Amino acid sequence: PTWSKERQLESALWRMQEYLTACRYQPQWEHAISHGRLAIILAMPTLSFTANLTRHTRCPDVAFEAATVARLFERYFRRWPDVRSYVLDDQGAVRNHVIVLVDGHGLHDRRRLSDLLQSDSEVFVIQALSGG
Repeated sequence: PTWSKERQLESALWRMQEYLTACRYQPQWEHAISHGRLAIILAMPTLSFTANLTRHTRCPDVAFEAATVARLFERYFRRWPDVRSYVLDDQGAVRNHVIVLVDGHGLHDRRRLSDLLQSDSEVFVIQALSGG
């Protein structure tokens, strides 16, 4: 059966709402619907932090458009500057006790953060634990 444009749009909106709800974007989604706007969601790299880091400072999980880890961090730290010192040293390199995973793999360039990101990349920042 051929669906009308309206039915196709309705189906797409329903799928987007399920996706956004699963990704904790419900408030923004409801805001867009309540104002009668169609929100077109583009896939963007996501940045997440482990719970042990969130105990020290507010560092919410987000998605930003970025081609490299450096650009992703730049945009994130512009919004949440207190997180920077937990992740990067004074020269802008990843701290020794921090692990950054890009799509499940360790960051290759810990100094310049030049690792490339895909539109659906997932970046995780983990505070490495030490001790005996």
